[in-house]
Amino acid sequence: MLSALPKAAGGSSPPQGTARSLRVLGLLLLALGLLALSACDDVRFPRDPDGTLDHVLASGRMRVAAVDHVPWVIVREGEPPSGAEAELVEAFARSLGVAVEWRRAPAFKALEALQRGDADLAIGGFARQAVAAHKVASHTYAYFTEALVVAAAPGAPVPRELNDQQVHAAPALMAGGLIRERGGVPVSERTDSVRLIALPGWQFPARGLVPTGIVLRRDEHVVAVPRGENAWIMRLERFLRAQSGGMAARLQAHAP
Repeated sequence: MLSALPKAAGGSSPPQGTARSLRVLGLLLLALGLLALSACDDVRFPRDPDGTLDHVLASGRMRVAAVDHVPWVIVREGEPPSGAEAELVEAFARSLGVAVEWRRAPAFKALEALQRGDADLAIGGFARQAVAAHKVASHTYAYFTEALVVAAAPGAPVPRELNDQQVHAAPALMAGGLIRERGGVPVSERTDSVRLIALPGWQFPARGLVPTGIVLRRDEHVVAVPRGENAWIMRLERFLRAQSGGMAARLQAHAP
């Protein structure tokens, strides 16, 4: 517990020596505070240990590893990548005043490029759990959540439970086991007799499908970045927060 300052005889003011000591202490604390503020000018927080943000701004280029994953990223020979995330990256580069240097790669090679310092970020419709599992790169916050939902064809009954009903799901969605867990029967071919289909929710408006409310899976999508580059990831996340509201429309525009 702090001890009370002694009072001067006959009043509440401290003795002259005590008052002078307090003034000196106050000046010392003020000087230390100014010194700390000056030091903050030389040490940026948050920091990039490898200087990614500074390097991108100084070089005028952003190296991006692109993984083919329609409609997130579409890689065609002789053309720059397109797709929903490619558009986001181009817009991010414009906000920084830099150009994009594209580097095409399979998924794991793209993440390894981040670890080696050969890329500044990587895109390809990455789910957060997939990036975290490889442990060679970091990632942004989940800027878009994609729900894999069972929907009914127009005019078909909308069930609350699957109850042995057939559900079409494209093999690439890897939804067969999830459909079985919910009591349904997965089928790989779409026929007139199959009135239920498993699709990402953002596809429903364009196809006129009616969601049943049966959610099979939720994937949290992220952009992969080098580990530990905090200033860089914060600048990217600030941009994603401002832009991610239109992600469903971007995906619809690039869907096959």
